[in-house]
Amino acid sequence: MINFNEVFEHAEATTPFDQLIAVLNTAQKAVKAERDRIYKDETAETKFTEAVCNVSALSKQLADNPALIDDYLDAAAEMKKANTARNNRGEKSEPQWPDINQCWSRAEDLLLELSGVEQDVAIAA
Repeated sequence: MINFNEVFEHAEATTPFDQLIAVLNTAQKAVKAERDRIYKDETAETKFTEAVCNVSALSKQLADNPALIDDYLDAAAEMKKANTARNNRGEKSEPQWPDINQCWSRAEDLLLELSGVEQDVAIAA
């Protein structure tokens, strides 16, 4: 959960306009993090699938050509590495949608506040 008071303090955002900019910047960071998360998850899954296919192909060829044992062992090591990376992504891969939604909600509140400020200024003029 985002602590917007800390975000505003860090950004030195004291006016509603500055606060809106800080919220939108935070939303942008969360969207980029979500994009990166999805890309890295897909990349890890693709690498694992490719490694499994490579080991499977070498396994079939190994019966006819025992000289491929080193290639098979290297491919198996790559498959293990790809599987470890894929499993680690599961631990690191935390969706950013709650933060993104929280930013949009806060931005909406600030926009409503700003529209009220503009109306008050127009009425006073």
